[in-house]
Amino acid sequence: MSDKPEPAEQAPADTQSSLQDGYSRFDETAHRLAEQANEHAHHGAEDARGYVHQGLNNFSRAGSAVAGAIRQRPFVSLAVAALGGALMAVSRRG
Repeated sequence: MSDKPEPAEQAPADTQSSLQDGYSRFDETAHRLAEQANEHAHHGAEDARGYVHQGLNNFSRAGSAVAGAIRQRPFVSLAVAALGGALMAVSRRG
């Protein structure tokens, strides 16, 4: 008799090693993909934050322009506001 193991005895060890190797590769790939997805989500959040800040900045500029116009020409601003209000009232009736 030989001391060499038969193929049937060697197969479970090879299968377990192959499964462990496959699992470790799968785990590494899952971690890498999660990191990449996190980076892309982070960039999207930064872009959205930038758009919000830009919109608020534009809104602030518009408010400052309106306030400046009211300070410089209060009667003209009052007349324009009254005309705008009257047009809105007419459009709601129709």
